[in-house]
Amino acid sequence: MRLYSVLSALFLFLMPVTVYGVCSAEDVQKKAAEFAAISQNMAQKDPQKFASVMQELQPELRSLQGSNDNDKLCRFYDKAIVKMK
Repeated sequence: MRLYSVLSALFLFLMPVTVYGVCSAEDVQKKAAEFAAISQNMAQKDPQKFASVMQELQPELRSLQGSNDNDKLCRFYDKAIVKMK
C-alpha cells in the first residue's frame, strides 16, 4: 500500500498545470500512468532493482517538482520507463 501511495504522489506531483510544447498534458498523463504501472510491477518483482532505479531518478524527479514543462516531463517519463523495462 505504501508503494501505491508513493506512486500516486509522484503522478500527481509531476502532472503539469498548463500545456506547452509538443508533448500535451494528455501525453504526460498517459506516460505517468504507464510509469506508475511499470514501477508497481518492478517493485513487486524486483524490489532491489526498483530501489536502485528510483534512487537514480531521484535528482531529476526533484528538479521536475512543480514543473509545467510538458516536454521535460515526457522526456523524463520516457527515460524512466526505459530504465524500468
